Amino acid sequence: MLDGPSAGGFGAAVAVRRDAVLVGAPGTSLADGEEGAAYLYSTRTGALIGSYPGREGGGRLGLNVALLRTAVALAGREPGGSDNGIVRLRPR
Repeated sequence: MLDGPSAGGFGAAVAVRRDAVLVGAPGTSLADGEEGAAYLYSTRTGALIGSYPGREGGGRLGLNVALLRTAVALAGREPGGSDNGIVRLRPR
């Protein structure tokens, strides 16, 4: 069982790769006004090993997620109510 935020759409998108699971939470509200986040957990221990806040990836980051060997791909929408999508690659 993973311990994530109690709100914010935690689990809206999930990706698994051997030793880790990446969980999107596109409705998470952050202090700077951006929305969305993704969280990286160990599949062995369930411990949180990384987090990716929306301020680095645009609005509603975590609508879709992908877990690569050395990086994570995080999709959302451009900030400001745009319908344009945005994808960010971040090191794992």
